Amino acid sequence: MTIGRSIIGAALGILAIPLAAAAQGHAGGIPAAVDAVVRLEKHYGDYLPGDASFVDDRGHRVRLSDLYGDRPLVVSLNYSDCPMLCQVQLREFVSTFSAAGLEPLRDFDIVSISLDPNETTERARETKRKYVELSGKPASADGWHFLTGDKRQIDRVAAAVGVDYVYLADRKEYSHPAVFTICTGDGRISQYLEGVGLDPNTLRLSLVEASNGHLGSPRDWMVLACFVYDPKSGSYTFAAVRLMRWGAGVTIAAVLFGSLPFWFRRSPRSIAAAGAQVETVPIDSDSGLGAGREPTGESDREERGGIR
Repeated sequence: MTIGRSIIGAALGILAIPLAAAAQGHAGGIPAAVDAVVRLEKHYGDYLPGDASFVDDRGHRVRLSDLYGDRPLVVSLNYSDCPMLCQVQLREFVSTFSAAGLEPLRDFDIVSISLDPNETTERARETKRKYVELSGKPASADGWHFLTGDKRQIDRVAAAVGVDYVYLADRKEYSHPAVFTICTGDGRISQYLEGVGLDPNTLRLSLVEASNGHLGSPRDWMVLACFVYDPKSGSYTFAAVRLMRWGAGVTIAAVLFGSLPFWFRRSPRSIAAAGAQVETVPIDSDSGLGAGREPTGESDREERGGIR
């Protein structure tokens, strides 16, 4: 039993070596200098450079702002000749959004920008066709945008989303982090989903949150009212403070709603009657005089004389 476990552990360790390397965008080991450069700096709330210009997979010149609309954008930096990481990343993404019940063009748009300034439109078109066919949803093709452009435009987008990458000349490969940047329909960075094996629920909630109300069921929005995305775990976790705020709001609303009958019963006539009753001078039943008045006249003096 112990020997069997050792063999299995060794096998898993061997398999983990290429997978770990793939997570950095190339199949071999990472030089220390490269590892220091390739990183991700998250720019929540920043905007994509809408005027950045590229050529799409149909050969049309487009700006990023031309892709803005009501649907969220899923932006990734890949390239068609990537030996491993990009293929795994995009293939797994197709599986994830399918499992989440989502579909490009209907629920979101995916924008894949090639890191290779020498990639041709024809090559980008082939890559797009491959993943559209893999999704089994040919009608969603217009929701996929595979863009190519010069290095200056690529670097503008990379800097905006916080992705650093490096070209390995000896391998003719690009080393880069595996990440999808979730943006709102107007190009504002809303969320980052790292790695190649994304959780379907996390992807769905990230897109619902970025949709500004255009996507998601009442259940999704109820979950978002009580949960918040945790970058460390890469998933949505329970947020007690958010739930307390939500509960306080419900309590205040209930109190206000419960007091409505009381205010509706207070008619103008009842309010006026209450005011008149307050202004009436009370009568002293023993003396027959208004409370607080000084006695005057003959009867008052006689009364005082009788008292003496």
